[in-house]
Amino acid sequence: MKAESMMAMTGAEPVLPRHESQDGRFSAAPLMFHFRPVRTCLVSAILQRLVTADAKAAMIDLIVAPNGWGKTVAASQVYHHWVEELKRPGLWLGLNRANTGSWALFTHLIARLDRVVADARGSPTPAGAGIEQSCPSHLAYLLERLPRPFLICIDNADYCAGNPESGDLPDFLAELVQTAPAGVHLLVTANRPTGSDLTAARLNNRLWLHGTADLALTEGEARQILEEGLHPVEDTTLNTLIARTEGWAAGLRLGRLLLDHAPDGATLANWLSGDAPDLRSWFDHHVLGAIPVETQDFLHHASLFPHFSAAQMAEVAGIADAPRHLSMLLDAGMFIIPVSAHEQTYRFHTLFLARLRSEAEQRIPAARRQECHRRMAQWSMRQGAWQTAIDSAIQSRDHGFISTVLEQAAPRLVQDQGRLQAYMQIVDDLLAQGISLGVEARYWYAFALSFQLRHASADTQRRRLADLLDATDPGHADFSHRLAHLLVAFAFLADDIPAAGRHAQAWLDAPTAKDPFDRGWVLSILAVHHLMSYRFAEARECLRKAAPMIREAGSPYLTAWCELIRGTVSIYEGNLSKARQIIDATLVAAEQSMGPEAEICDTICSIGSKCAFEQGDHLVARAWLERGLRSMDRHGTVGSSAYAVETAIAYWNGDETALSFQRLETLIGTHAPRLALTFRCLVARRLVQLGRVQDAEAVAREIDLDVRKAVLRNHRDEQPARFRDLLVMISIEVLHGRGDHAGSLKLAERELRRAKHEGRMLRCVRLELTLMSISFQTGRQPGALRHLLAALRQAERCGILQPFQNHRAVIAALVGSLGQRLESCFPTRGERAFVGGVLDLLGLDEGLSVPQPERGCVALGALSEREHELMQLVSSGMSNAVIARLLGLSENTVKWHLKNVFRKLNVVNRTSAVRRFIQDA
Repeated sequence: MKAESMMAMTGAEPVLPRHESQDGRFSAAPLMFHFRPVRTCLVSAILQRLVTADAKAAMIDLIVAPNGWGKTVAASQVYHHWVEELKRPGLWLGLNRANTGSWALFTHLIARLDRVVADARGSPTPAGAGIEQSCPSHLAYLLERLPRPFLICIDNADYCAGNPESGDLPDFLAELVQTAPAGVHLLVTANRPTGSDLTAARLNNRLWLHGTADLALTEGEARQILEEGLHPVEDTTLNTLIARTEGWAAGLRLGRLLLDHAPDGATLANWLSGDAPDLRSWFDHHVLGAIPVETQDFLHHASLFPHFSAAQMAEVAGIADAPRHLSMLLDAGMFIIPVSAHEQTYRFHTLFLARLRSEAEQRIPAARRQECHRRMAQWSMRQGAWQTAIDSAIQSRDHGFISTVLEQAAPRLVQDQGRLQAYMQIVDDLLAQGISLGVEARYWYAFALSFQLRHASADTQRRRLADLLDATDPGHADFSHRLAHLLVAFAFLADDIPAAGRHAQAWLDAPTAKDPFDRGWVLSILAVHHLMSYRFAEARECLRKAAPMIREAGSPYLTAWCELIRGTVSIYEGNLSKARQIIDATLVAAEQSMGPEAEICDTICSIGSKCAFEQGDHLVARAWLERGLRSMDRHGTVGSSAYAVETAIAYWNGDETALSFQRLETLIGTHAPRLALTFRCLVARRLVQLGRVQDAEAVAREIDLDVRKAVLRNHRDEQPARFRDLLVMISIEVLHGRGDHAGSLKLAERELRRAKHEGRMLRCVRLELTLMSISFQTGRQPGALRHLLAALRQAERCGILQPFQNHRAVIAALVGSLGQRLESCFPTRGERAFVGGVLDLLGLDEGLSVPQPERGCVALGALSEREHELMQLVSSGMSNAVIARLLGLSENTVKWHLKNVFRKLNVVNRTSAVRRFIQDA
C-alpha cells in the first residue's frame, strides 16, 4: 500500500472537502473523513466553553500541532456540532495551499462574510458609508453585523503569507483577533506557530492555546480507534500501540489499519516504529523533506540521547549553531516534546525517535557515536543527572569508562536520590555482561539489595566486597567501618530490630571517622530501635543528633527518611494532627526533590495512609494506600508495610476471594514472618468488627493465639512491642465479641494503664471505647458514658476520629439516653466543636430518639466488594459525580449500585443507608 493513500485513510491527509474556491486555494466546508472521529476531551472542552460563553467578549481557540495530530478533525467536530446540532451560524475557511497570500485570504474572507451578513439581513450589504471593500475597516464593519453568537473556523492558518506585490496588510490573524467583537468566536488551527501578535487577547484572558499535549488521545480515546477494526485486539497489543504512538491520532489509525491485515497483532505492535516502511515514507515526505541538510544532522545527533537542549548539543555533539537549529525545528512544529521548560530540554516523539535513530546509525560513524555518548555522560555528571550519565556511559561500550562513571554516580543515585530499584537493575545488567564493579559501586549495590528485600544477595555482595578490599588496595583499610554500617542496615531491613540496635550502637561508639550520610543513617536506625520499644524521648534524641549529619550529607533521601521517622513517632504517640503535618510536608518535599516515583515516597504513603485513615480522611487514605502497596513487594521495611496492611484490612469487607485481599496476600509473601503474622492478626480483628466472631476465633487458633493470655503459644522469642500490642487488642476484641466480658475487661483495664504510662493517645482512645462498649453490654451505663467522655477528650487533642465509627451503635444509645446535648459535657469551645464533628461523622441527630443496639455485634449484610467500597465513599460525603470519577464509572452505574445497596440494607434513601452502613460497620 502506498504511504500517501494509507495515511489518507488514517486521517493525516483527509479527502477533498465538499466545497472549494474556484482556484482551489480555499475550502468552504470542513473536510470529510473515511472514519468516525472520536469525541476527544479537547473537543468537549471547546464546545463547553462555546456554549457557556457570555457575549461580553470574543473567544479565540488556537490549535498548533504538526501533521497527523488531529487538529483539523477536532476543528471539524466543533464546527459540525455548532452548525448542525446546535443550529447556530458559523463559517468555515480552510487554506489548502502553503504560501497563500494574505491579501487573497483577506479578500476571500470578506466576500464570505459579506454573503453571511446579506443572508442575515435578507438583502445585499450596503456598499455605502464610504467603506472600501476588502480592507481592514470593512472587515470590522462586517464582523459587527454578523448574527450572534457566530463561530469562524480557519484551518491551516499558517499557510497564509504576506504578499509584497500588493503591499503588506497588517498581520491577518492578529487583525482578525483584534477586530472580532463580543459574541464572534474564532477557532484557528496551524501546523506551526503563526508569528501573530496575540498578546492583547492573552492578557485579556480571551485566548486559549492548545498543542500536541491537548490533542494527544487519552487511553480511552485511543482504545475507541483501535477497537474499530475488523478483528478484536488483545489488551496487551492495545497497550503497546497506545504507548508507542503517545496519543498521536494518525499513528493510532495506522496501527489499527495494519492490525486488520496482520496475522499476529502482538508482533505488529512491537514492530511498529518510525522506521517501519510506511511511517518512514510519511516522515520523510511530511517532516524531514523541508528540513535543511545541516539541521537534519542536528536531528540525527540529538536522537542519540533521551533528551536534549541547545547548550548540550553544542558541547556534546560540537554543533556550533545548535540554538538556531533547535529554534527552527520548534518553529516548524516538529515532533519535539518539551521535557523541562525551565532548562529548555526536549525529547522526540517515540515513533519519530525510532525513525531518526535508525538513520543516525547509518550516517554517524560508530566511533563518533561512542565519543558523543562519553561526552554526554560527562555533561550529565556536571548537571547532576546521574541516571542519564550511567545510561550514556553504557551506550559508549567502554567498560573502563562505565566503571569510572558508576563509581561517581552510585552514591549520588542511591544515597541522594533514593533510586535503589533503578540502580540495582543497572548493576544487575552490567554484571550479566561481565563488567566489573569498583568498591563504591559494589558497596551501594549491597545497600540497595538490602532495601529491595534481597537479603541473601545483599550479604553475599558484602562478603565479596570484604574479600575485594582484603586482596587489593590497602588504602581502603578505613572502609571496614562502612562494612560494619552495612550490617546495621541488613539487620534492620531483615526485621531483626534488637540486633540492628546493638550493631548501630557499636558502630557509633567505634573511634573511626564516619561519613555524614552513614552516621545519619545509623542514628536513624537507632531511633527506630527505640521507637519500637516506645522510648519516644530516646528516639527523638537520636533524630536530633542526626540533624546536622543530614544537613551535611545533603541527601534528599536521608532527609525524607528521618522526617518520616519523626512523623511515625507522633503516630505511635497518637498525635495524628502533628504526624499528618510532618507526613504531608515530607511527601511534598520528597516528590519535588526525587520525583513521585521514588520508592521512599511509597514508604511515606504507606505510613501516611494509616494516619489519614485514623483521622477519618478516607479519600487521602485510599490514595496513599494504593501508592504504598504498589512497591511493597520490592521495597520497604516490615514496619512501614505493616501500616499499609493495617489500612487495607480496615477497608476489607470480609470476602477472602476479593482481588484486593488476594493481592495483599501475594504482596505479604515476600516479607519477613512477622508481617505475615501481623496480617492474620489484623484479619481476625476485622472479622470481629464485621460480626464474624467465630471466624475470628478460627484465625486466632490458626496463628496459635491464646486469647486469655494474649500471647502466641510456642513462640518463645520476645515480640516487638507493637506486635505484642496487636495480639493484646485482638484478644480483648475476641473475648468481648464472644461475650467473655470479664476476660476482656481485665485485659483492657491493664492495657489502658500501660498506654497512659507510655503516653500513647491513639491506643488510649481505642481502649476507652472498648471499655465503654464492655460497660454498656454489662449494664453499667454511667461507666460507659465516663469512658466515652474520656475518649472524646483525648481524641480532640490529637485529631483522632476513625475509632468512634467502630462503636457507633453504643455511642448512639448513650447519646439518646443522656438527657442533654453531649457537647454540653465539655467546657471549651474547641472540645464542643470536635464532639459535634464526631456526631456529624456518625450521622447522629441528638434531637431524635436512637434505638438501643442489640447485645452483640450487627452484621453489615451481603454487600459486594464494590458496593462496600461505594458506601465507604458515600459515607465520607462524596457526591455521585465525584464517586463516578474516582471509580471510573458513569453516574448512572453509581445510581444503579446505590439502588441495590438500599435494597440489601432495607432502607429508602441515601441518608438512611449511610447511617445503617456506619452503624453495622
